[in-house]
Amino acid sequence: MKLSKISSNSTIELALWRGCDLLSLRNIAPRLTLMDLLGASASLRNDLEQRLNRAHAQDLLDPTQLNFLPPLPENCKILCAGLNYQSHATEVSAPPAEYPNFFMRYEDTLVGHGQALRIPSSSRELDYEGELAVVIGKPCFGSMNDAQALDCVSGYTIFNDASVRDFQFRASQWTLGKNFPATGGCGPVVVSADELPMGAKGLA
Repeated sequence: MKLSKISSNSTIELALWRGCDLLSLRNIAPRLTLMDLLGASASLRNDLEQRLNRAHAQDLLDPTQLNFLPPLPENCKILCAGLNYQSHATEVSAPPAEYPNFFMRYEDTLVGHGQALRIPSSSRELDYEGELAVVIGKPCFGSMNDAQALDCVSGYTIFNDASVRDFQFRASQWTLGKNFPATGGCGPVVVSADELPMGAKGLA
C-alpha cells in the first residue's frame, strides 16, 4: 500500500496510490488513520479495496495541484541514527562505534515533497543526506533478534536529513543542528512494509 498525506483547501487528508492514480480517502475511508492503513489486516484491506472499486471521479486527485506533507503519523517521535553505516563513518574519519549515535528530530522542522529546504540566515553550512525512514508500528522494547525487530516495521519512506553543521558540532549532542525550521524533507509516499523486501533490503 502506498499512501500520501496531502493538504488541499486547508484540509489535511490521506490519499492512496493505485498505480499512477492518486485517490482521496476523505470519502472512501474517512476514519482510518495512517497507522490503521499501514497495519491493515487482510479483511480491512479487502474492505478498502471494495470501497476503492466504487470510487467516484471526484475522489481522483491531480498530484500537480496538491501540497504534499511529510507522510508521518500524527504526534510521532522521530528518532535518527547517526553514523549508522561504516562507509559514512569512514568518510568523516569517525572512529568505529559499537552503537549508532542517536538524536531527535521534531516534526515541525520537516517539509513535504516539492517544498524547498531553508538555509538559516545565521549559517551557510547546510548539508544534506538522503536517508531511508522506517515507520515503527508496534512496541519494540527489550531484546529482539533481527526478524522480531523487522516485524515491528509498518512502512518506509524517504528522508532528506539536512543538517546545519556549524551548529551541530557546537555541543556533544546534535539536536541543535538538526532542528532548524524547514531543514528536513520527507516523502511524498510512505510504503507499507509488505510491499518491499524484508528490511527494504536491496533498494538502491
